[in-house]
Amino acid sequence: MIAAQKSIPNDAPRTWYLLPKPQDMNDATELYVKTIARAGECLGFSLNRVYSVRELPSRANVVTLDCRTAFNIRMLRPRCRVWLWLQGAVPEECDLHFGKTVRNKLRIACYRIFERTTIPRAQGTFMVSQAMREHYLAKYGYSGSSFVMPCVNQDLSDEAFSTPSKYTDPTFVYAGSMHRWQCFELSLEVFRRVRLQHPNAQLTVLTGDQATAQAAVEKAGLTGVEITRVPLEQLQDTLRAFKYGFVLREPHVVNQVATPTKVSSYMAAGVIPIMTTAVGDYTLRLGSMKNVVMNSDMDAAAIAAKVLEFEARSVSSSDVLTEYQQVFSDYFDHNKYVPEMANFLRSTGLN
Repeated sequence: MIAAQKSIPNDAPRTWYLLPKPQDMNDATELYVKTIARAGECLGFSLNRVYSVRELPSRANVVTLDCRTAFNIRMLRPRCRVWLWLQGAVPEECDLHFGKTVRNKLRIACYRIFERTTIPRAQGTFMVSQAMREHYLAKYGYSGSSFVMPCVNQDLSDEAFSTPSKYTDPTFVYAGSMHRWQCFELSLEVFRRVRLQHPNAQLTVLTGDQATAQAAVEKAGLTGVEITRVPLEQLQDTLRAFKYGFVLREPHVVNQVATPTKVSSYMAAGVIPIMTTAVGDYTLRLGSMKNVVMNSDMDAAAIAAKVLEFEARSVSSSDVLTEYQQVFSDYFDHNKYVPEMANFLRSTGLN
């Protein structure tokens, strides 16, 4: 006799899976994943997080955050369908950060295999920029189904724009590491040139590597630079005090395809970003904004001149707020992407 099966309500959520590396989860990735989960909920799916391929059923719908994990799923769970979130150009990042050692060449070769074998076979891909989509088209001829949404880790705070003297005094902040690609020394040189014209200019460096920062400041011949560290949960409140924030990047494919969350973090706190045009999508989206300082190259004198030109203007907090509210509404706000992402998931097989 066949036992009667328990009936399942028609509106009961179905399960799909997220398989991340724990070390890859931070504020920005959590927000991105939350948006993917919400899009899945629109289709009646609940996203269940697991941390091992062996926790996946033999047949399942899976979201993963890197090509290596997608490769492992393909090897161990070949009947699973995978949606792949491409956060950056990993082989190129390895080349930029680790150099030409034999070990790194092997690492790069492996990651290229992971990319080549997983990206074309994914049900669909999530990408952080249109420039990334163009990168993988040029690199592998990939023109499959992809959904573009930038990385963001903060919501805009209206109150941050009303900090007293915020747009009156030339206060600068650098928030980040001392890695070469974050261009801290260039930021110092730009500030040094600005201070020649505005002796009251102040710079605060927020970093965990205070010793390296102090050495760089001394090498640049600067004095009166505050170097400190703040807990991550206090960072946004700390940023509210500043007018300008440095987020300079070199013209490299790693930067071209990225959407650095530092830009949206600065803007969410009412801080005017000082940028180069190295980040492709930000150049398109933010380059024409009145209250952003953007230069076309890495020349310190030219960047400083742009800052001085901006500093000569009278800046209204209400104007900055209005402009930043618009870019958050049109571009950074993940809520606006949910309906379209749900349609993307449906069209790529989440059903």
